[in-house]
Amino acid sequence: MLSTASGQIFVYGENVINQLALDNFFKTHDLQEFHTSNIYKLLQYAREINPKIMIFNLKESKTSTQETLKHFGESINPENYPIIVLRPDGIDFHTLPEVAHYLHIPQEINKLEDIIKSYTVGQQNHEILFLHHYSAKPELLQKQLNTENYRYFEVHNGETALLYLQKNTPQAILVEYSPQFIPARHQMVHPRIFYVDNKQDITEIKKFLR
Repeated sequence: MLSTASGQIFVYGENVINQLALDNFFKTHDLQEFHTSNIYKLLQYAREINPKIMIFNLKESKTSTQETLKHFGESINPENYPIIVLRPDGIDFHTLPEVAHYLHIPQEINKLEDIIKSYTVGQQNHEILFLHHYSAKPELLQKQLNTENYRYFEVHNGETALLYLQKNTPQAILVEYSPQFIPARHQMVHPRIFYVDNKQDITEIKKFLR
């Protein structure tokens, strides 16, 4: 049985939590990590305990792995917790609408730490929440946000974006205009919400930031 910490972070595959300097953070906020390479055990525990975050650390592009992930995504409600997929460069996976974040490891290990803190404690002071479809290569809008050094939090699932907003207050919200994200957009309460296109320029948006 899992112990009764107030928050569990589930990790499937190789453990990545021990690569982060989060020991004191976990103790302070009563968080625990549960790690397993047994997908059936993961599914069983996920049904019994709503984790704070679910992380899939996938090393290979195997059809069986992707089918398992797809089945898992369909068996849970993503409004309960974010699903994060970690993968190395050069490995392609079919994107799934239930997945909130795709990260390349080890290059984006710092992003993983930011994500964990955002969903568990919050108030990470991002300037922008950016809800959009995942792309392996940054498109124009994302490139410009990077060039301008905006501190933004990107997420690819609408229900998970609403979870983020329960604990964080960005200056503005950018939502890719897509049928998939319209329901979440209408549930958001914020004075500055903009529908955007991944290929558009940020000139008009910049006037509302900083």
